[in-house]
This record gives sequence, structure tokens and C-alpha cells, in this order.
Amino acid sequence: MFKKLWAKIKGFFVGVGSAVWEFIADAIPPAKEIIIVALKGTAVEIVATLNMEDLLNEEKRKIAFDKIKEVAAEKGIGVRDSVINLLIELAVSWLKEQKV
Repeated sequence: MFKKLWAKIKGFFVGVGSAVWEFIADAIPPAKEIIIVALKGTAVEIVATLNMEDLLNEEKRKIAFDKIKEVAAEKGIGVRDSVINLLIELAVSWLKEQKV
């Protein structure tokens, strides 16, 4: 009896869980876009400034990462490390296209 009951409960939560997950998965890309738009100017400015410094690329990346994270925190924006890394890559790519 308990096995059947448990199977029904488990089936319900698996079904609900997958629906919730699909909803969250659909919402994540727009959320990332909002964060990227909010921080892209900051990222470009930081990367452009560091581009003029006589530092190794790894040092520039670390400094840029820390500064972007700091600015995001000051603005009250929670941002994952992967998004900060994406912002840095986008800023570097944009600056190369602009030949800055």
C-alpha cells in the first residue's frame, strides 16, 4: 500500500518538477540578457582601461573579473561567474572589432 502511495506522490512531484524546470529554463536566457545589458558598458570600460596596462592577459582578466563583480554588487545585481566571464569575452571581442 505504501509503495503505491509513494509511487503516486513521487510521480506527482516528478511531473510538477519538470514543469517548473521548463518554466525556469525558459526564464533564464532573458535574465542573463538583462544582466549583460546592465553591465556591458562597465565591462567594456574596464577591459578597455586594462588593455592599456602592461599586464599579462591572465592578470587583466582577474582584475576585470573582480571589478565587474564589485560593480554588479554595488548595483545590487547578482551575477554568476560564467556571466562575468561572458561579459569579459564580449568586451574583448567588441574592442577588437573597434580596433581599440
